[in-house]
Amino acid sequence: MARLLARGNPQLSEAECAAYNAPFPDAGHRAALRAFPALVPEHTSDDGAAISREARRFWQTRWEGQSLMFIGQQDPVFGEPVMRALASQIRGCPAPIVLSEAGHFVPEHGASIAREALVRFFHSIPPTSLSP
Repeated sequence: MARLLARGNPQLSEAECAAYNAPFPDAGHRAALRAFPALVPEHTSDDGAAISREARRFWQTRWEGQSLMFIGQQDPVFGEPVMRALASQIRGCPAPIVLSEAGHFVPEHGASIAREALVRFFHSIPPTSLSP
């Protein structure tokens, strides 16, 4: 985990990246990490492909909420083109915000993401509506 995290998150220290290894102290604990990629449907007849298509239809036609997508430009897993294609499949999703220094784990840039989300989602809400 630490090596993958470090590849796409140069802002994190070695110790911060190493902390991601904590839940996976040995090979047995990392079995799910190794198995996960094979579980992602690659072909239309693969297990899980039908439910993935149904999920895509939901996001394309029935989603009525607000969306906000951030793309980590250093993401070694998906990358910007894949994420832009995903954004185009989400009904009403505005243009993604690209974080040039972020990788796959975009939440590691929490402060900038949180600020942007607050601006985007609450900009049109009157201040009195935000009060408890």
